[in-house]
Amino acid sequence: MSFLSRNKSKTLSSSTHLDKSLGLSTPPREHEEKGGPNGGSIRKRLSSFTLLGTSKRRNASSSSPKPSKSGGVGYTMSATSSLYSRDYSRSPTPEEPEALEIRRPSGLGRRASVMLPDEGNVLDISNATRRPLRRQLSASAPDLSLPLFKWEQVPVVVEDTSSVHSDSTFTTTTQKKSLPQPLDFPSMPPELLKSLFAYTSRRDLVAISLVCRTFVWPARQALYAHLHIQDIKDPKRVEMCMAWLASRQEIANIVRSLSVSIAPDVASTNTFTPTAMVTFAIALTKMVNLESLTLPRFTPHLLQHTTFQLKRFTLLCEDMPLNECRETFSWLSHQPHVISISFPNLVQDNLSQVSDGKPLDNPGLRDPPTDIIPSYGLQSLSHFHGPTSLASIIVPARPIRSLSLTIHTTLYDGLRPSALMASVQQSKTPITSLSVIASGQKKVDARSLERVLMSAGAELGQTLQSLEIEWILEDELLYKQIHTVLPRFTALRSLRLTRRMPPPPPRSPPPSLPLPTAALSTPPPSPSTLFANSKVFVFTPPPSPGSKLLGSSPNRISLDVPLPRAHERSHLIAWSKQCKTLRKVVFLSGAGWRIGTSVGETIGASTFTYVGFNRP
Repeated sequence: MSFLSRNKSKTLSSSTHLDKSLGLSTPPREHEEKGGPNGGSIRKRLSSFTLLGTSKRRNASSSSPKPSKSGGVGYTMSATSSLYSRDYSRSPTPEEPEALEIRRPSGLGRRASVMLPDEGNVLDISNATRRPLRRQLSASAPDLSLPLFKWEQVPVVVEDTSSVHSDSTFTTTTQKKSLPQPLDFPSMPPELLKSLFAYTSRRDLVAISLVCRTFVWPARQALYAHLHIQDIKDPKRVEMCMAWLASRQEIANIVRSLSVSIAPDVASTNTFTPTAMVTFAIALTKMVNLESLTLPRFTPHLLQHTTFQLKRFTLLCEDMPLNECRETFSWLSHQPHVISISFPNLVQDNLSQVSDGKPLDNPGLRDPPTDIIPSYGLQSLSHFHGPTSLASIIVPARPIRSLSLTIHTTLYDGLRPSALMASVQQSKTPITSLSVIASGQKKVDARSLERVLMSAGAELGQTLQSLEIEWILEDELLYKQIHTVLPRFTALRSLRLTRRMPPPPPRSPPPSLPLPTAALSTPPPSPSTLFANSKVFVFTPPPSPGSKLLGSSPNRISLDVPLPRAHERSHLIAWSKQCKTLRKVVFLSGAGWRIGTSVGETIGASTFTYVGFNRP
């Protein structure tokens, strides 16, 4: 029965090959499963071979490259591809069995290739006018709600496009409008900036120094060159300023002039800190280019280590003991370039005390101590301002050209004007400018001032060219004294009368204006007649202080002249006759006049020109 088994095996093998060719798996038959052990094992082996062949074909078909209709989630379909269509049919093609198709899982949403638009329609985010800014690094935690980049607008150059038609063609012309170029500050010379800033207010200089780097140094030079802080009365603010100068050497080198009204002293009552003395001393030591210094009083601890070469020195103290006076002039003797010394508030009575406390016999300093100033000191001094007691000691044997005397005492207190002017005349050079200042601290009578002016005219009248008088009494008293003493000054060219204090009430009414010589019944002349007659003085208010007016003859007075100006002109007529060299006069009211010589019909006649008010 072996041939039966051979026939069955051939039948099974042929069916197996057919299944392999068709790719089908044949389920086991019922009568074959019930066969013997040999038959069951053969069927199992045949089934395993059949499954193995089917799996190989599937793997081969899946590994072969084939065009796919739909890619993965990250796949983006090209716009020109034929696969980008609205046909989403998933029916198998005839060339591909339905069992081998890989189906897309449901629930994943639309494909990425369908969600993205065409490349030609993609939104173009142009960076032509925007650029990303880098985020600044910070030690703190960043704000995660902000984007990584911020966008700023870039200024776009405006293009002017115009079409021009010529010969049936269009040509386009593009012109770029460039922005205006800023001023090139580095090209400006520092000398020019320094000259411009010299006429700028201090408040504006502080703002100008913050404009650009080029303006910093010229503005500082103009701001710190002349440091006048006399108006500051707060010790803390003054100390802060000096501490700034003490800590900045380059700023201290700029200072040329320093003026302070309060400073620390050993016996000072000001509320300065304990280190204020050291701060002031360091600041003054670093001012190596200082030329002018104004202090409330002389303090050796502040000036003993200084190296500057002063030209002008001023002390604002009202009293000065004799020992302090010796220390002051001993220190000034080591300043060979000093040309000006001023004691504007010093009262001479306190100088009459010697070192042992005994007063001098003569408070008017008839025989003052001569050992106050060394003989070798102050050989370049050309200007002195102080009381008469110091003037009689300093002026002799020194080249003084300008002298300002403060009168504190009267003839009854021991003032000797003749001895004073005799010592003043001993200057090495002729004195050409004299100022007589009547002190307001003490009562000075008119007789004492008149004696001082008469002595000055007798001793200095031949060389004196400028005379200034600061008056505190009535105006008419001074005008009468000028009329008396003016003939003694034969070379005087400028007379200036000033006042710091308001005048006292007059004892008598001012003199009235002299009436014209014509009869009162005569009608006033017409304006045309006034302008036609050159002999009549016509007064017209000047449009500006520097403008000039028409000259006048000394024998004519016009009714158009204001009463104060007419009164001043009457004094000028008398003074010009007594002093032929007088050319410029400033009255107590501030009105300035210029005296000239007429070349008209009267040879040698004077003309008077009102030049306006002089501001102090």
